Amino acid sequence: MAEHQSTGELLINRDFANGDFFGWSVSDPEKIFLARQESGHVAVLMHVPYASRIALQQQVTQERASGSYILSFWLRTSDKRGNAIPGLARNTTVHLWMHPLDGQVGYWDILDPAAAQFWGRRVYRFSLKDRGSIRFAIYFNNDNARLDTQRAMPIGREGYERLALVDESPDLVLPADSDVGQCPYAVRDVSLFKVA
Repeated sequence: MAEHQSTGELLINRDFANGDFFGWSVSDPEKIFLARQESGHVAVLMHVPYASRIALQQQVTQERASGSYILSFWLRTSDKRGNAIPGLARNTTVHLWMHPLDGQVGYWDILDPAAAQFWGRRVYRFSLKDRGSIRFAIYFNNDNARLDTQRAMPIGREGYERLALVDESPDLVLPADSDVGQCPYAVRDVSLFKVA
């Protein structure tokens, strides 16, 4: 887990440039892996059976956490080699947790951005005031469960509040003939940037 104390990029190996998951945790290496693409490496999260979940995550500690942040990443539906799947779109599940190391309240949110057959950039902005140390945790999940269970706060996380995120993502216009289904998806260029 990395520790940062200033503005700028907080994540390590945010674009998988070295062709490995250095700085990241992978819950199942047989279901989450890197694929080489035209823009570099992308992480592929494979489809899982019902009531199963896999996660790609990174945690980073910010000593003086007060300030403004931008979380961004690129998504698309994918086969196991990271190639686009034409005509298929799906919702994904991304968890953002802020674990308090300063004795104050923690924050969380669950994002469900869509992935389509082309790369789409998702951008979220948030601010923290009067904060000491916080451990940020970002989870890209591929799960196959009831939708109402995907957005519930896990047991044992009492004392956390929903984070006020502003979605600044460009509109994602899906082709009219897109099917919505469960399939793998790819993620690239993940960023957690402290602006000020």
